[in-house]
This record gives sequence, structure tokens and C-alpha cells, in this order.
Amino acid sequence: CSGHQRVLHSGERRPRQMCIRAMPLCSLRAEPVSVINPSFEAGEQAPEGWTPRGGTRWARGDAPEGARYVSVTGADGGQWSSSPVAFEPGATYELRARYRYRPEGTAGGACAVVGPEFAIRVLPLAAIDGAPWQELRMRFAAPRTAEVAERALTLGQWQLQGAIDYDALELHRVK
Repeated sequence: CSGHQRVLHSGERRPRQMCIRAMPLCSLRAEPVSVINPSFEAGEQAPEGWTPRGGTRWARGDAPEGARYVSVTGADGGQWSSSPVAFEPGATYELRARYRYRPEGTAGGACAVVGPEFAIRVLPLAAIDGAPWQELRMRFAAPRTAEVAERALTLGQWQLQGAIDYDALELHRVK
């Protein structure tokens, strides 16, 4: 992976593959930002604070945090959107999550689609035997315009055959 990132802007039609570099926060100060129900435990018919679209599932079982997680499938562009999150214009953030890719058959070319709607990242996925939970970390900057002060986080997929499970979200403002 070359290490460069590609941000999708609203006018683009087709996501492109990219990679994400993990960046340790040990020498940086990070301030937690509130995300409603980040481990998907609360709710009755669906996780509180999250809206499903397309092929989705709210599941109970082998979750890295608590007993619940959300899934997206290739059916109908599965996606979960959070309640609006407050972003400070121009500030830098790091989104952390746990994910698990469960391919169907010998599927290839699937991507996770993650981030706030102004900085969506498309992450190519590799099938790993046993589908262990993995850590995702991505950094982004909020646009400097005030109209992005509150936006949803997206957990989704592109060209997926199988499922991607998500859990244990954390959002931090990096100082």
C-alpha cells in the first residue's frame, strides 16, 4: 500500500481503493468526542442513535466490547448512520473502531466505507481465515466551514459479498 489516502467528495460517483496508516497517539493529546451508543448496546428494535439503510443487521454475540455489534451486507448498499456528531470546523479528529470482514465464498474487491460524511474513507478488505476483529484508525480534518458543525458518522460497504461487522467506536479530537 502506498500510504496515500483519498477522500471522497460529494460529487464523486465511484469510490477508489486506499489505505489507512495507524498513527499512535502516545505523544499527542486527544480529547474524546461524544458518539451516541458507540458499542451498540442500547436500543430495542435497533441500536439507539443509529439509522440502518439497506442490508444491515443488529447482532448479539462475539463482540469486542459488550454483547452487541452492527453488520452491513452487500444487499442494497448496507450502511449505518449515527445521530449527528458535533465537529469543530478545521479541527483534526481520529476515528477508531473494531471491524470484522466475513467474506462469502471467494469474494474479492470488497471495501469498508467509514467516516463522517465530509471525509468518507474507502478501505480495501482482505479475507482472513477465522474473521478476527481488527482495529481501524483513521485521521481526518473537519472542513473550516461552519455548516459541517454536526454530521453523521457512516459505517458501510462497497462491492461486498458477505458481511462487515463494526463495534467499539471511539472519536477523538487530536490536539
